[in-house]
Amino acid sequence: MSALGAVLLASSMLPRGFEWTYLTSGGYTPRAAVLGAAAEGSVPVLRWSGFPSGYGGHRSELRAGVFAFGATRLGGGLVEIGVLADVTSAYHASWGTFTMRLGGGYGLAARERSDRPHATATLLYGVRSALDHHGVPRFGEASVARLFVTHRRSLDGGEWVVGVELSPTFFLPPITWWRLAGGPPR
Repeated sequence: MSALGAVLLASSMLPRGFEWTYLTSGGYTPRAAVLGAAAEGSVPVLRWSGFPSGYGGHRSELRAGVFAFGATRLGGGLVEIGVLADVTSAYHASWGTFTMRLGGGYGLAARERSDRPHATATLLYGVRSALDHHGVPRFGEASVARLFVTHRRSLDGGEWVVGVELSPTFFLPPITWWRLAGGPPR
């Protein structure tokens, strides 16, 4: 079986509407810079007309899924897994995309001197571009450019992180100003 055949077979076994993304992130805490990478997968669970789609009668959707995240900084690193919810548009989210991630992890967080388990909550806002919605085949891949704020809490205390997440594929063709704003690649 060729590599393309394996990808097509795998994509046919996924739930209808499944989309995935991988991304890099850079964040700041008062203690140190944080560099990370993540992967997400989600499916639509609800569709309606209106916000955040904004105009033209396009459908908005609530997507639910899972995420995995890893990060490094001075003094150590951490890993996290959990669930996510996206409020976005199936065509063009003129008001942007809103995401919330809740999960748990293990590693160096807050004012700890050693690795510990912790809980995490992240709010994100930005642009999400799924080219499959516009007839450009990408096997369910979505690209994102988002701002985030994260709170991690362990038994020893908590910390806030603010930063940016970006999919490396966000700037791949077809690139247009419409796509950078979360719309179709015109």
